[in-house]
Amino acid sequence: IFRSEDSPGPLRECSSVVVLVDADTSPAGEVIAGWFALRQGSLVAGEPTADAASRFARVPIAEGVWLRFAEAEVVFPGGHTLLGRGVDPVLPMRSSDSKEVAFARSLRDGVRAGIVQRQRPRMNEAALVTGIDPQLAAHVSGDLQVTDEPVEDVALRQLVDLLSAIDHLGLAAGGMGSE
Repeated sequence: IFRSEDSPGPLRECSSVVVLVDADTSPAGEVIAGWFALRQGSLVAGEPTADAASRFARVPIAEGVWLRFAEAEVVFPGGHTLLGRGVDPVLPMRSSDSKEVAFARSLRDGVRAGIVQRQRPRMNEAALVTGIDPQLAAHVSGDLQVTDEPVEDVALRQLVDLLSAIDHLGLAAGGMGSE
């Protein structure tokens, strides 16, 4: 049994925290998200975690029969535990199918590359009046260079959009202020 009476340092001083989780969240990340889920002023968003913070053991009791039991679990103050349920986000958001590619790209190009949508070229006024779309004309003639579509982390972009709107409007969401 390990018990910590130490102050977690800067984590205790955070007034507003947003945690994005899903089924691929690591066991340590699940514990951190569980701790923040119990705190006032924290928002856990995403998909439920996979209950990876508990450690299970298997013991053979007969031929082909095993006993599986939890040999370690995390218990938070007040007796709250993640055993058998993981972390259930307050704000459900579906992860994108290409999140691994978005993560790899964010390591190379930064997080901004996965959450900022690229603007499409707009038609100028002359094109609108004449009804000619220069983009379509270039595509038909074969002159249009097709570039790779940017890979987005949709859940992260939606969360950033939500937090930006809350901050812009000066609102508080579920106890979260813009501090």
